[in-house]
Amino acid sequence: MLLTNVEPESGPIPSTASRQQTTDVVDAIGTSYCVERCPIAALRQDLARAEAAHRMMQAADICLRTGDDQALQALGFSVAHIADLRGRPIGATAGYPAYALRNVRKTVRWLRERLIALQSSSSVTGG
Repeated sequence: MLLTNVEPESGPIPSTASRQQTTDVVDAIGTSYCVERCPIAALRQDLARAEAAHRMMQAADICLRTGDDQALQALGFSVAHIADLRGRPIGATAGYPAYALRNVRKTVRWLRERLIALQSSSSVTGG
């Protein structure tokens, strides 16, 4: 399934982003859940960002594998970032590394489980 019009809330990914920077951003998605004012709202926001990042990565991965650079540009990727994503080691396929997609899926799953746990505990305590 090709997802269109998926763009991160902060706008298109900068052209200078490398694979490591992309991984660092993905790893940091779930780190703001400890907001003291309203942890459930913050967690919902983190979950929405992580899900959007996952959808965007999936769509970009499909576009990279099919060679559709126009669709990647429509997703907000710069020509330089597309070239970076295509510049995988010899023998590897174009696109995001499997570990990057797996890490985002794990982050989404963890955020969902944490949200359910927080909602359950707040309903038990009457909050």
